[in-house]
Amino acid sequence: MMKEKIIILTPVYNDWKNLAKLLSKTNKIFKKQLKTKFELVIVNDCSEEKYNFQKYKLSMVKKITILSLFKNVGSQRAIAIGIKYLSIYYKKKFKTIIMDSDGQDNPKIISKMLSASNTNSKFSIVIDRNQRKDPIWFKIFSGTLFTIFANPLFQPLNVNGIGFNMIIALMLVFFSIALRAR
Repeated sequence: MMKEKIIILTPVYNDWKNLAKLLSKTNKIFKKQLKTKFELVIVNDCSEEKYNFQKYKLSMVKKITILSLFKNVGSQRAIAIGIKYLSIYYKKKFKTIIMDSDGQDNPKIISKMLSASNTNSKFSIVIDRNQRKDPIWFKIFSGTLFTIFANPLFQPLNVNGIGFNMIIALMLVFFSIALRAR
């Protein structure tokens, strides 16, 4: 049994059905593999849909905390708010697992993450979400931007004191056209 608290932090915006599936799978992992309870912190990103956790059988959840935001701020800011909450209200040692409630994070990896964190306790463990279901235009755009910013060959040109990169400008134009086409 683990000594530290394990907290799962997840943002949710109107996707309570996928969150319920994620929590059901996560509960099974904790019950069968880890044999310990966990706490759950949900950042409700101003959802319009209602939810009811009493109907779910989450035997391994020790405590559920729901932080309800009054304004939709997006998943990344909701996660940041959740992390800030944890830093204020959880003073003793704990491990946090951040999972998105959209159903694209695989709870089967939790035991490996916790094992890796026991080996490397000074580091954050980050999992590559290779099963993401993003549109092809998003994959191309984000992959190209990563290549541009990570590659020292693509340094911006300095035109009249303004940093400028023609490739980035073209990518932004493509991105805006792709969004309008949706």
